[in-house]
Amino acid sequence: MSDDRHAVVVADDLVIAEMVGRARRRVILVAPGVSCDLAEDLADCWTLLGKDAVSITLDVDPEVCRLGYGEIEAVRLLQSTATRLGTTLNTHAGVRIGVVIADDETLIYAPTPLNVEAGPVSSGGTLKPNAIRVGSPPAELQRDLGAGPDGCKSQIVGLDPVDRHALEAVEEDLRRLPAQPVDLSRMLRVYTARIEFVELRLLGCMTSRKTMKIPADLVGMADERTGNLLESTFRLIDEADAGVWGTELIRIRDFIVARFLVHLPTYGYVLRLVDKPKFELAVRTLVKMLNRARRRKADELQAALNRRLGALHAALLPAVSTHPPQRWYTPAGHKAIPDLLSEEMHKLAGTAEEMLEGARVELRYKGVTYETLTDDGFFALVSQRLSDMTVLLDESEAVAVTGRASV
Repeated sequence: MSDDRHAVVVADDLVIAEMVGRARRRVILVAPGVSCDLAEDLADCWTLLGKDAVSITLDVDPEVCRLGYGEIEAVRLLQSTATRLGTTLNTHAGVRIGVVIADDETLIYAPTPLNVEAGPVSSGGTLKPNAIRVGSPPAELQRDLGAGPDGCKSQIVGLDPVDRHALEAVEEDLRRLPAQPVDLSRMLRVYTARIEFVELRLLGCMTSRKTMKIPADLVGMADERTGNLLESTFRLIDEADAGVWGTELIRIRDFIVARFLVHLPTYGYVLRLVDKPKFELAVRTLVKMLNRARRRKADELQAALNRRLGALHAALLPAVSTHPPQRWYTPAGHKAIPDLLSEEMHKLAGTAEEMLEGARVELRYKGVTYETLTDDGFFALVSQRLSDMTVLLDESEAVAVTGRASV
C-alpha cells in the first residue's frame, strides 16, 4: 500500500494489517473470514480505538473455513474481544467480497479461498492484483455498511450479531468434518487437460433366439415320475426375428465416433474438450433414437411372440384340457382352462420389453493423467493424429495439503 500511484493493487494479510495499524479514528472490515494473524491485529486495534470505532462483519459458516477463507479460531478471538469490550462481532451469510475502511482509506478486494488456490503476492515477481484502492470511501458504501449519516438505519450488510450458540454449532460442524490444512510454503501444479479418453458403446441391439421351457404338466403328463423325465422347450423367436435389429443406430454411433473421436493405438479414443458440448449433444440424440427404435422393435417382437404363443396354446390345449395341472385349482375356485393356460404361457415367455431392456448407449469418460500428457511419446502420437493440438494441458498453482493444523 506504500505505492500511491496505483489503484489496482495486491491485498494480503500484511497489507490489510498495515492499514488497520495506521487507523486512528475508525476501522470497518467486511469479509468471509480472516486468519488468526489478522484477527490479532484487529483485536489490538479494537482495544486501542474503542468499541464504537471498529465494526467487523464475517460470514460465520463452516464452509468458509473449509474453503480457506478464514479460521474458526480467528472468529473466537474476535468474538471474545467484542464481548470484553461490550459490543458485537457481526455476521452476514454468503459474503464473498472484502472491504476495509481505515479512517479515510478504502480497500475493496477479492478474498482468496486458500484451500483452492494460492493467495496473492504483495511483493516481488509479476503483479497479481486482487484489490482496488479507492481512497475515501464512497458515500453509498458507507451508507450500506452503517457508517453514513443515518447510521444503522440505512445499513444492509452486517446487521446480525454473532450468536454464541450459532458459533458453537459451527465449531461442532468443523469438529465432525474438519477443514483440510494448507501450507502456503508448498505449491502444487494443477492442470486442465485439453483432451479426454472416451469410450462410447452401443449395447443390447441383438435379439437372442430365446426359448421357453414348458412344464411337463402342460403337455398332458399326469404321471409326475414320468413328467420329471421330460424336458420340453419352445423357441419363442424364429430366424426372422432374431439377430441384430439396430443397424441404423450402429451406423449413427460409428458416425459420431468418426466425427468427434480420434483413435490412438494402445491408448484408446480421445476427444478434444472443445468438442465435448457438441459430442454430448450427438450422444443424447443417439439415446433418443435408440429409445424410439427399441419401442418399435418391442411392438414388432411382441406381435411375433403373441403369434407363436397362440400356436403353442392351440397345440397344448387338448392335452391340458384332459389332464389339467393340479396346481391350477384352489379352494376358492378356478378360471377356465384356456385362460389359465394362456396366463401361464405368457408368464413363462415374458415380454418383448424384457428381452430388449439391455439395449442402451454407454458413455464413459476416462481422465488423462499428468504423466501421460507430459510423456514425449504420447505427445508425439497425439501430434501425429491431431495436428492442431500443439498444447495438451493448461497448468496453474494450488496450495498443497500438509499435516499442519491451520485452515
